Amino acid sequence: MTSHEKNQNRWREFCYDLIEAAKADILEDPYQDLIEQGLRVLNWSKPKGEICPKERIKIGSHNKLEPDITLKINERSVLVIEVKRPRNKLNEDQILQLVSYMRQRRVPFGLYIGDRIALFYDDSTNEPTEVWSLNIDSEADEGWRFVDFFARGSFNEERLDIFCKERMNEIHTSMGLRDITGKLSEDGGDAILKEMVEHYLVGTKRYDSGLVTKLLNRYKFIAQPLEQKGDEDDNADIENEIGAATDVTIRSIPLMVARTILARTE
Repeated sequence: MTSHEKNQNRWREFCYDLIEAAKADILEDPYQDLIEQGLRVLNWSKPKGEICPKERIKIGSHNKLEPDITLKINERSVLVIEVKRPRNKLNEDQILQLVSYMRQRRVPFGLYIGDRIALFYDDSTNEPTEVWSLNIDSEADEGWRFVDFFARGSFNEERLDIFCKERMNEIHTSMGLRDITGKLSEDGGDAILKEMVEHYLVGTKRYDSGLVTKLLNRYKFIAQPLEQKGDEDDNADIENEIGAATDVTIRSIPLMVARTILARTE
């Protein structure tokens, strides 16, 4: 049996009780108990202090935070988990709550486990973003990856950080391409094409910006899709590829909003 197959089997064991719990839509606390049992299947140890439920974080003299689950290695926090009922639909307030836990624990990784599993990443420079998502399904295609990333024996912060950065880059690139596609459809693409040409002439060739602007204002640029056999299929493939990279990006939390929320707890 390959390591991939072993990990997929461990995924099935991890999520079996969670799937059954979803059928009954059990409450959050017993659902969390099942998640903790699943983490023990992945060789995290509660007696060793690696699984820490409801650990209080004091904020000032009057406030406190209680992440549902904090995973630790050698007493150092490495992952925060926000648990909701199995039929919960993730919303903005719940994401902000998870992000606040991540920042107070000074960890860039956070998991939401409710109706699905979602990995959030916060490198403190970009907006905290959902970079990966997985349905709680015994035959989920990437169940093996969840085990590979989050089993105690294979958990590696550097490797997970590289994966998250790659996903962030894919998401931002796809969102940028989607934005450009939309702008090319506006006014025939005149505005964005002029912006690109101006950037090249002024930024790269170092031509005088005033003269470049006067020159460009004499012309109207039009982005005309090529009409060749198979283009419709090609365009659909491109659109699907752009969309696929952003499918898991349910929400990104603006840094200013996140910082404002955190400031209220300090």
